[in-house]
Amino acid sequence: MMSYKNKPENNKAGKEIFKNNCKIIDAHVHILTDKERNLQYSVSGLNYLKLLENNLRDFKKKGGELVIDCTPYDCGRNGNILYEISKKTDVEIIFVTGFHKREYYAQDSEMWELDFKYAKDFFIKELKIGLKETVNGKEVIKAGIIKVPFVGLIGSEYKNLTDAALNVAAETNVPILVHTEKGNNIEWFADYVEEKGVKPQKVVFCHIDKRNDICLHKKLALRGFYLEYDTFLREKYQPKKNTYDLIDSMVREGLGKSIMLGSDIFGKFMWEKVSLSDGYGGFFNKLYKDLYTRIKDSNIAFNLIGGNAARFLSGNSISGK
Repeated sequence: MMSYKNKPENNKAGKEIFKNNCKIIDAHVHILTDKERNLQYSVSGLNYLKLLENNLRDFKKKGGELVIDCTPYDCGRNGNILYEISKKTDVEIIFVTGFHKREYYAQDSEMWELDFKYAKDFFIKELKIGLKETVNGKEVIKAGIIKVPFVGLIGSEYKNLTDAALNVAAETNVPILVHTEKGNNIEWFADYVEEKGVKPQKVVFCHIDKRNDICLHKKLALRGFYLEYDTFLREKYQPKKNTYDLIDSMVREGLGKSIMLGSDIFGKFMWEKVSLSDGYGGFFNKLYKDLYTRIKDSNIAFNLIGGNAARFLSGNSISGK
């Protein structure tokens, strides 16, 4: 197989990434959302799959190595199709077990009928045996991360699943990814996670740049939690003003290693939008260039677009100890 490291792109950001052997990691993406019972999220034929493959090839070509696909079982994940896409594009995909917000599931979803014990067993099986939809396929794929949503409180509908997921994370030491609603009440949930025995360095709070509160971000980072920022493709959140300013402030405070960056691409419209600009890989190359222009430190910029996520996935602490 041809090594793209020997053939850098003709742009400064791409050359820097290849020269420094930087591995780009998309810390939060939804590659494919296969919802046959919900037309809003349906796969619209082979053209959509080709669109995905082309974007992931572009990602690989421009320095991309790995993506974290954040769609769990029964709300759109299709591990069998994603395995084929990964094989064709040579981009590694890490899958999540756990669950997402109730609104992303069909009314009769089996997930929401599980009690604590059965939910815990289900999550452990996906981690240790394989994703449910792949166990009878030609390639059995295991989850590598546990996902939970936190919507500002833990109502009765969410409690069994949340407690089961946190229990599994504490027992297995598998990383846990937390969907937040603009960081709403995350201070309380950070305490709750630790009370359940999960170490902060094993937890990443997602979409938290939507809550532009530098004091909060500093406190969470100093406790050891990772923070994931991903509004770059969502202009309504004013990323150039809010997210980049948060990054600047965190870096000045010496907390840049606490930040992971994602695209949070979801659905055909967003994949088409990225494809029509400079491609999926081009998005991350531009992100590196913008970060370097502001920070003036290539090592910090490289950590932001990949190194910090690699550290999180490897289980090492932010301090590197």
